Amino acid sequence: MRCSLALSVCFALTTLPATVLAQSPAARTPAPTRHPPEFLDRAYVDVDGSYQSHTFSFSDTRQDAWLQETASWTADYDVNSGPSLLVGGGVRVWRQLIVRAGYSEFSDTNAALITGTVPHPFFFNQNRSISGTEGALKQREDVIDIGAAWLIPINRRLDVRAFGGPSFFQLKRDLLTDVTYRDEYPYDTAEFSGVSRTQIKDSTMGFHVGADVTYRITGVLGVGGTVRYSRATFTLTSPADAASMSIDAGGLQVGGGLRLRFGGKSAKLKSPDTKKGHTAGSSSLPVPPAPEPALAPEPTQPPAEAGGPPQPAAPPSGTEHRGTALITRQAYVYLLPDTHRTPLKVLEVGTRVKVLEETGEWLKIEFPDRQLGPRTGYVLRSACRY
Repeated sequence: MRCSLALSVCFALTTLPATVLAQSPAARTPAPTRHPPEFLDRAYVDVDGSYQSHTFSFSDTRQDAWLQETASWTADYDVNSGPSLLVGGGVRVWRQLIVRAGYSEFSDTNAALITGTVPHPFFFNQNRSISGTEGALKQREDVIDIGAAWLIPINRRLDVRAFGGPSFFQLKRDLLTDVTYRDEYPYDTAEFSGVSRTQIKDSTMGFHVGADVTYRITGVLGVGGTVRYSRATFTLTSPADAASMSIDAGGLQVGGGLRLRFGGKSAKLKSPDTKKGHTAGSSSLPVPPAPEPALAPEPTQPPAEAGGPPQPAAPPSGTEHRGTALITRQAYVYLLPDTHRTPLKVLEVGTRVKVLEETGEWLKIEFPDRQLGPRTGYVLRSACRY
């Protein structure tokens, strides 16, 4: 007897959690699925003025045999920060995915610091030092971006795009080919006198990543800001001594400017996604059609007495009213008269609802709900025959 009782208690304790979980409303109700807002614009163009943080440096050295010794010089180059231009555009290809292309231009004029040694013409191991500066050395970078972007809508006016992809860099750079100096008897010192230089051109592949924030002013025009980072490394042959050398290009760009949007549609009455039988903010399961409620027949106006004034056909806006309306197109029911809210329910064509009140372009109605019973909400008058 005691053994049977103990087995019964153990079985009850084992099955109790599962029973409670099965009866929990949270366990029966699937988690809501939020659907991203629809990106209505088909294409966009951005034009930005920006500032590029570009602080790369590199050096080049040349050595020459001279009087059984070696003369040498080294040029140290710097590339400084400065203004740049960004132009980009894209086309939406699927949902929030955008195929984009862009162009970036940056140029800087800087100086090279030159240091070197020259052997003494009369004495061994008595090198003479020279130093100087050569200015007006230009570096120009032209960059073409090809990649993709993903749109993150914040609201009807504000959105964020994250983008990235490969970049094609083209470089133009002034470099020194030789250094000249002058000296006089007794040749104990030498003085820097000038340089010869040339411009090199090269191209290579790099990458870019970034983000853009856009605020729409009108349907077509907006303003925004961009943060972009790009990088590439050029491996070149030095014009001074034919050795291999590396030059970095790219950098961090921060800017802002105009935004143009094309191919958009009006989003004034745009509602959340209702494809595949669900609405935004609800379960992914299909919404069953609402049963047509059995409502009382519409009250009829009593006939006016002969010679009496005619009775009003409907009460003025904002007054209580009793009657029914027929849904003539798919309609969204909101808790308040505001299309920016998440709908409570979607009413299909042919559904009859009870009208409680008229408020401007809205009707306050009573509609049935299989789980919660009769509910009230607001629907646009244009979606009803009333």
